Amino acid sequence: DGSIEQSIVNTADAVVYVPTVGCMNLAATVNVLLYDRMAKQEQAIDHNERVKESRDVNNRLVFKR
Repeated sequence: DGSIEQSIVNTADAVVYVPTVGCMNLAATVNVLLYDRMAKQEQAIDHNERVKESRDVNNRLVFKR
């Protein structure tokens, strides 16, 4: 679309395309990209186990499963 100079694109290790209607700022684009990568990477992870591992001393939630 011409918003990034070709010389900058040529120096990149990777380039991604986020299909949108209109435009997104850099922060919104990074959030979309990171969410997509995380969602695809964690498909096989047991999310209950992830919550248990992330708990701190202030969390008194009990898992019965």
